[in-house]
Amino acid sequence: MKPSETGLLATETTVEAVAAAVAKLIGDPELYQRCSAGALRYGKENLSWQVIAERICDVVATVADTLDYGPGQG
Repeated sequence: MKPSETGLLATETTVEAVAAAVAKLIGDPELYQRCSAGALRYGKENLSWQVIAERICDVVATVADTLDYGPGQG
Protein backbone atom coordinates (compact mmCIF):
# COMPACT_ATOMS: atom_id res chain seq x y z
CA MET A 1 0.00 0.00 0.00
CA LYS A 2 1.35 3.35 -1.03
CA PRO A 3 -0.36 6.18 0.88
CA SER A 4 -2.16 8.64 -1.40
CA GLU A 5 -1.25 6.49 -4.41
CA THR A 6 -3.15 3.24 -3.86
CA GLY A 7 -5.22 4.16 -0.81
CA LEU A 8 -5.16 5.93 2.51
CA LEU A 9 -3.94 4.72 5.88
CA ALA A 10 -6.14 5.35 8.88
CA THR A 11 -4.10 6.84 11.72
CA GLU A 12 -5.74 4.45 14.19
CA THR A 13 -7.90 1.36 14.06
CA THR A 14 -11.00 3.18 15.22
CA VAL A 15 -14.28 3.82 13.45
CA GLU A 16 -13.55 7.55 13.61
CA ALA A 17 -10.13 7.22 11.96
CA VAL A 18 -11.46 5.05 9.15
CA ALA A 19 -14.42 7.40 8.68
CA ALA A 20 -12.01 10.35 8.43
CA ALA A 21 -9.99 8.57 5.72
CA VAL A 22 -13.17 7.75 3.79
CA ALA A 23 -14.38 11.35 4.15
CA LYS A 24 -11.03 12.57 2.81
CA LEU A 25 -11.47 10.42 -0.30
CA ILE A 26 -15.06 11.54 -0.78
CA GLY A 27 -14.08 15.18 -0.40
CA ASP A 28 -11.17 15.05 -2.83
CA PRO A 29 -12.16 13.65 -6.24
CA GLU A 30 -8.60 13.94 -7.58
CA LEU A 31 -7.22 11.93 -4.66
CA TYR A 32 -10.01 9.38 -5.09
CA GLN A 33 -9.23 8.97 -8.81
CA ARG A 34 -5.48 8.69 -8.16
CA CYS A 35 -5.93 6.09 -5.40
CA SER A 36 -8.52 4.18 -7.40
CA ALA A 37 -6.34 3.99 -10.51
CA GLY A 38 -3.24 3.18 -8.47
CA ALA A 39 -4.98 0.39 -6.55
CA LEU A 40 -6.33 -1.14 -9.76
CA ARG A 41 -2.91 -0.97 -11.41
CA TYR A 42 -1.22 -2.49 -8.33
CA GLY A 43 -3.75 -5.31 -8.23
CA LYS A 44 -3.29 -6.16 -11.90
CA GLU A 45 0.51 -6.04 -11.65
CA ASN A 46 0.92 -7.89 -8.34
CA LEU A 47 -2.20 -9.86 -7.44
CA SER A 48 -3.45 -11.49 -10.64
CA TRP A 49 -3.69 -15.27 -10.79
CA GLN A 50 -0.96 -15.27 -13.43
CA VAL A 51 1.47 -13.34 -11.19
CA ILE A 52 0.66 -15.44 -8.12
CA ALA A 53 1.06 -18.70 -10.09
CA GLU A 54 4.45 -17.54 -11.40
CA ARG A 55 5.60 -16.69 -7.87
CA ILE A 56 4.49 -20.08 -6.56
CA CYS A 57 6.30 -21.85 -9.40
CA ASP A 58 9.45 -19.85 -8.64
CA VAL A 59 9.29 -20.85 -4.96
CA VAL A 60 8.68 -24.52 -5.80
CA ALA A 61 11.58 -24.51 -8.27
CA THR A 62 13.88 -22.86 -5.72
CA VAL A 63 12.97 -25.40 -3.05
CA ALA A 64 13.32 -28.30 -5.48
CA ASP A 65 16.79 -27.08 -6.45
CA THR A 66 17.88 -27.22 -2.81
CA LEU A 67 16.73 -30.78 -2.19
CA ASP A 68 19.23 -33.60 -2.28
CA TYR A 69 17.40 -36.84 -2.90
CA GLY A 70 20.51 -38.93 -3.13
CA PRO A 71 21.07 -41.73 -5.66
CA GLY A 72 17.85 -43.17 -7.01
CA GLN A 73 15.62 -41.01 -4.77
CA GLY A 74 14.19 -38.55 -7.25
